[in-house]
Amino acid sequence: NRAMQLQALLESIYSNIVESKINSVAVIYKADPHFISSYNKLKENFGSIEWIEETDFRAQTIDAIETDSEFTSFLVDDVLVHSKIQEDFFPAENDICFSLRLGKNCRYSHPANSFYSLPDFITDEGEKLRWNWFNSPFDFGYPFSLDGHVFRTSDLIEIISLLNFRNPNSLENEMVYKNPLINKFIGLSMSS
Repeated sequence: NRAMQLQALLESIYSNIVESKINSVAVIYKADPHFISSYNKLKENFGSIEWIEETDFRAQTIDAIETDSEFTSFLVDDVLVHSKIQEDFFPAENDICFSLRLGKNCRYSHPANSFYSLPDFITDEGEKLRWNWFNSPFDFGYPFSLDGHVFRTSDLIEIISLLNFRNPNSLENEMVYKNPLINKFIGLSMSS
């Protein structure tokens, strides 16, 4: 029921990410009957997007992930891509993911209602950062966030095909706390 927020997200994606870096966009949405007309307007304005009305979130999420794409990212409708992203934003070989949202300006966790210190960065090359997620505080130690982390599609499919989830919140929770493959990723770092 938040078509306006979704419109802002989609506009920010196409305004700030080089289009050649985007293979495809799929939107899984759920709306009460009196909000459907708003989503229909979005469909008209963003015709190249695959629009999926949610009936079975787990099955539709797995189906929507393009296995021929090397990388996959999730975004939620209350996120905006607020600046141009020119460089590659894909995880390096030893990285679990690339975060589009974490940087040196992140020092407060909203879910935990707590301030924190930045992690010890493995590399700090201007705007490109790498850190060990396993030993990092709060947001920097949360690699399976669904709000702007870019994953290898093969890793993502391997993980989520083993999980039982029914919505975005339970997907993120399962990836973080019930991921049977978590040990595979402990030695990997995150980049931003």
